[in-house]
Amino acid sequence: MKKDYIINKTFRNFLAVSILTSIMQQVRTITDGIVASQFLGPDALSAINLFLPLDSFMYAVMTLFALGSSFLSAQYIAKQDFRAASRQFTVAFTSSIVVILTLVGICTLFFDGLISLLTDSDMPHIYSLTRDYVSVILAAFVVQAPMVVLCLFANSDGNPQRVTTAMLAILIVNAGLDFLLIDSLGMGIRGAAYATIISECVGFGILLSYLRSGKCSFGFTRVKNFLSIFRQIFNEGLPLALGMISSGVTALLLNHIVMEYYDDSGLFVIAVAIQVLALCTMINEGINEIYESAGGMYLGEGDYSSFRQLLGRGNMLMAVILGVVTCSMVFAPSLFLNVFGEYDIHSVEHEDDYLSIISLVLIPYFIIYINTRIHALLGFKRLSIVFNILQAIVLIAVPFAAGSINKEWFWWAFPIGMAMLAAILMLTTFILSKRSKLRSRLLLLPLLPNEVSTKLCITYDIESVKQALLDVQTFATMVEMGEEKTNNAILCCEELICNILEHSSDKNDGGCFEVLMTDFPDRMEVRLKDAGKPFSPTTFNSGEFSEDGSQGIGLRLVMAMSEDISHKYMFGLNITTLVFKK
Repeated sequence: MKKDYIINKTFRNFLAVSILTSIMQQVRTITDGIVASQFLGPDALSAINLFLPLDSFMYAVMTLFALGSSFLSAQYIAKQDFRAASRQFTVAFTSSIVVILTLVGICTLFFDGLISLLTDSDMPHIYSLTRDYVSVILAAFVVQAPMVVLCLFANSDGNPQRVTTAMLAILIVNAGLDFLLIDSLGMGIRGAAYATIISECVGFGILLSYLRSGKCSFGFTRVKNFLSIFRQIFNEGLPLALGMISSGVTALLLNHIVMEYYDDSGLFVIAVAIQVLALCTMINEGINEIYESAGGMYLGEGDYSSFRQLLGRGNMLMAVILGVVTCSMVFAPSLFLNVFGEYDIHSVEHEDDYLSIISLVLIPYFIIYINTRIHALLGFKRLSIVFNILQAIVLIAVPFAAGSINKEWFWWAFPIGMAMLAAILMLTTFILSKRSKLRSRLLLLPLLPNEVSTKLCITYDIESVKQALLDVQTFATMVEMGEEKTNNAILCCEELICNILEHSSDKNDGGCFEVLMTDFPDRMEVRLKDAGKPFSPTTFNSGEFSEDGSQGIGLRLVMAMSEDISHKYMFGLNITTLVFKK
């Protein structure tokens, strides 16, 4: 549909790099597991899996600052408030480093207790592998913390390509060093950890070059109200971080329950299941980054209809992916086991059944996961926190209770428990939506913006442009801008639309561009979005114009007639904002 063209364009432009970036973060762990298990046996994967609860906890602390601040930053960038975005970045970057350094110091000081918490000394080979891996990998968190902040801020700034470049470099370096250090140099599982640290430093350097390039909308700045911004970021990111922490705690407890019931065979099945779950989670994280970045822009604009359409596309894509992965694990579980180094015929026969059953947890798990993430973004933080905690409880309590009665029930308890909790969540959101008729029934999305707004989708023909200018006049008259300001708005829009028609690359592909008009108490904003090549009407060189000044005069008039004009190239779109004060 024409009216969805810009949303589809934004989604496609951002989707590939965003998902690829998130997948790469998990692929590093999967690569370590695959390479290590091929050279060192299945116990190496189990050892790396035993480290994941600690990894989840540390990553949750990192994203506590990164996710909350990047989501707020996206809204500030949408409002052209780049100073506020820089303050968010400075506080998040500094806080994440200080907190992670403190946690790494604590882990080093109480290292023996940490290893005892992660694994069981009754399984000496796995215990030794886990100890060797964790002793080295702790140093990686110091690099990861600021890198996560840079990654999410670059995405919020509409430049995920730089993040993808960094992640691709990390993936290539990590994979190459895994083979070199684990096998060729004989460093064993420690080599996998060293490979991760070196590759993280490479990726961090690439992201720092973007920060220093001067092309981003944020940077380091002096912050007077540091504690106030810290609390704002903390409150915004807390529900999401709690969800990740609960996942880590869940994995930790599950590992101990499985070690008690099924020894190393069951631990290996859980390790494979968690790797697949983590990969799906990273794909979903890539989609969530679209929600937080492009979605944050739409929320900042008050364009709730576009935000809802963006969610619809992302959720549909995730449903397809989960369906394919679940069917693959149900009907061909041995393929997943073989990839991670398990070839023993007798072991695979039992592990196939376990993996097929536990794979059914994916769909209800992600129904809860996706809904709680969206609820947190929309301000329903308590609801998000409650169900994140309930999810962790159900994943532990239900299988433990079922396994206490009958060991064979243990694996079925995962999908059944999650399905029941997903049904409770959907019922809860339906009840909450009935209390407010301005919210959608399942995701509690706003149905109306706080301000009066109109969005136009304009095709590349004269009749559509004429109608759009009439609509601008009608809107400005309706919000009582006055005759002079209304005429200024029409003239400015006409000039900028002519520039779009001239520079757009989509006019021959059946595309369109958007004009969003929003009424605020003190001003009217007009925002134009097109998918053409980067072109800013706010900057031009005098040398580009003719001597008589005929060229470029239209842009000079636009800058003179509007109280403020700004341009940003984000998500493959030119976004130009005009402000007309009342």
